[in-house]
Amino acid sequence: MPDPYWNHNVHYQRLVLSLIPRGSARALDVGCGDGLLAGKLAARLPDVTGADRSAQAVALARSRHGDRPGLTFAEADYLDPAALPESGYDFISVWDAPR
Repeated sequence: MPDPYWNHNVHYQRLVLSLIPRGSARALDVGCGDGLLAGKLAARLPDVTGADRSAQAVALARSRHGDRPGLTFAEADYLDPAALPESGYDFISVWDAPR
């Protein structure tokens, strides 16, 4: 199925997906936006968290992908040490918009 839209981030998703280490089970997609990459990660891994600072982005991601088993979304800033677990992920994808 083709991607619903194209942008710079979507262009690199195939590369990002190819970098998932063999045997990975848990992934974190930081700056998940509408959840497109998190959804692709969840098709390959059993436990994926998408995190974004934007409440609107998290709401959109949940509406598009929220009922998928093993895929969760959190409103969180990865720069806040209390927002997300420090360890426990096999793969982390980070995109941070300029502030």
